[in-house]
Amino acid sequence: MKDGKCVKCGSNTVHTMENGVGGLYGQDVFDGRSSEKGKVVTYACVTCGYFENYIIDPKKIKTISEKWKKV
Repeated sequence: MKDGKCVKCGSNTVHTMENGVGGLYGQDVFDGRSSEKGKVVTYACVTCGYFENYIIDPKKIKTISEKWKKV
């Protein structure tokens, strides 16, 4: 998606916007006790409607690396 190609349908009709899906202040990121908003960037395909969010808030990424279970 980040390269402009949809991973679902293969089209080149991907658009992007900061906090495009999830609200003005981003997405809730749970730290084990509470949640706070973290900025995300959204990529959306206007052909099939598929979208992806990526966390771009370094503080929230650090929280995830420290608090969430690694897969």
